[in-house]
Amino acid sequence: MPDRKSEHGVSRLHFLEKRDEETLPRRLIKLSQNNKVRSATELFDSMRASGLQPSAHACNSLLPCYVRRSPLADAMRIFEFMKAKGMATEHTYSMILKAVASNQGYVSALEMFNKIEEEEEPKKIIDVIVYNTMIYVCGRAKEWMLVERLWRRLEQHSLNGTLLTYDLLVSIFVQCGQSELAIAAYQEMLQKGLDPSEDIMKAIIASCT
Repeated sequence: MPDRKSEHGVSRLHFLEKRDEETLPRRLIKLSQNNKVRSATELFDSMRASGLQPSAHACNSLLPCYVRRSPLADAMRIFEFMKAKGMATEHTYSMILKAVASNQGYVSALEMFNKIEEEEEPKKIIDVIVYNTMIYVCGRAKEWMLVERLWRRLEQHSLNGTLLTYDLLVSIFVQCGQSELAIAAYQEMLQKGLDPSEDIMKAIIASCT
């Protein structure tokens, strides 16, 4: 079989004696978990070349392996494949957005997030997990206005924030000197019946002194 060019070198296609769509994905998962990037890539490409479909579980195992060990382009290739096949989950989107932010900065991650949100199908997938990721990404960049905008969009899309959401909001607003927003996020959390963590309590006390 011919070779296929990959970002981390040449991906050699192999003849698959066993064409079991249950056994091969399990092997792909094991290779990914052991960070065997080249072997996992060759198996993934060989399966596709042979007309076999890697499972969603296998792809979700391969993606973090690429994020950890390969250039962003490789991770994007798997992500686009998963999106096209309807395999991408909220965790998939969260992972790729973190990878984009880490490699290209929060602006690129936000642009990607906005594009995904505008697409019709992924609206089912953009949940609070993905929003938490973007709040974290923008918060690390001290972009509190973007964080506030993301917070408001949660409500617009009828999504309920989690304890992590409010932990991030309060912490970011306090760090950025936005005491009123920190207190507003804290009050909203209480209204939703969520118990504040010790870190949130300390942050609120710090913002009031």
